[in-house]
Amino acid sequence: MNNIEYVKNIVSNITITPEMADLAHRLLESYLQGGKDDFTLYVRNVDRKNNDPLGIYRLVETAIDIAAGNEMRITLDISDVLKHNTRYQYVLKGDARTRIKEVGRLFDKIYHKVAKKIRENHPGIDIMIDTTVCSLYLEEALGYLQEVVDNINDTCRYTITIPQDIYIDGLSHFIAEMEKKGYTVYNVKNKWDNASSCRGIFLVFEKEYTGSGIDIELGNRFEVQVHTPQNYVFKEKSRVAYDVFRNPLADPDYRKLGDKMRRYYHGSPIAIPDGAVEWTYPIKKHKNR
Repeated sequence: MNNIEYVKNIVSNITITPEMADLAHRLLESYLQGGKDDFTLYVRNVDRKNNDPLGIYRLVETAIDIAAGNEMRITLDISDVLKHNTRYQYVLKGDARTRIKEVGRLFDKIYHKVAKKIRENHPGIDIMIDTTVCSLYLEEALGYLQEVVDNINDTCRYTITIPQDIYIDGLSHFIAEMEKKGYTVYNVKNKWDNASSCRGIFLVFEKEYTGSGIDIELGNRFEVQVHTPQNYVFKEKSRVAYDVFRNPLADPDYRKLGDKMRRYYHGSPIAIPDGAVEWTYPIKKHKNR
C-alpha cells in the first residue's frame, strides 16, 4: 500500500492498536516534514497590519521583541537550576527557535480568543474569520481584550520533564530555585485531571512587575510546562496530529487521520504522578500590582 492507502485504512478502523498509532504518527510527521504544511505558510503571509480592528499588531510585535530579549537570560537561569539539581533528572526540551511564539500566531491567538467570547454571546454568528467578527462587534471585542491578554502567558514557553516517581518533589524544588533567582509565580494551571494529551503542570513566571500594557504583560511573562517523560511524548504526538487536522489546506484524508489520532491521544491512559491532581501552589502577586 502507498501512504494514502495506509491513511485511509487507519481512518476506517474503529479500534486503533499501538502499532497503528505508531504508523499514523509516522505518516502525519512525514506529511508535515514533506513541506505539505501549507497552512503554516498561509499563517505567515496573512496581511495582519491592514486587518487589525483592535489595533494590536504593533503591540504584539513589541511583546515578541521583549520576550526574545528576555529569552537568553531566562534560559541561562533555568539551565543553571537544572544543571545543579541532578537528583531530579530534569530535562529541558526545545531551543530558542521553538520557545518564542511567532508574531502572527500570537496575533491570531488573541483575535481567536476574543472572537470566541463574542460568538458565545451571539450563537447565530456564522462568520469564520476572527478579525471580521471583532470588527463587527468592535466595542464588545475591546471590552474582552484585557481579559484575554491576562490569560495568554506563553509568548515565551519552556518545557521540562521530571520522572513520575519524583515529579511533585522535583516540581516544588524547581519553583523554589526559580524564586531564589528572583522570579515570581504569576499563575498556575494544573491539567493533570484534564482528559487531554496535554496533561501536566503549567507554571507562569515573571521576573518583575514593570507596569501594565498589552506589550509589556505579554512580553515579560513566560510559561514553563512541567511533564513526565511519558506524557511529554503523548503531547508531542498529539501536537503533530493537531497541526495536520487544523490545516484547512491539507489533504482531506490526512486531516481525518489527524482528527482521529488527536482524539486517540486524548483518550489514552497516562500514568499520573502521586499527588499531582491535588497539587496547588499559592500565587504571590507583586506588591505594586
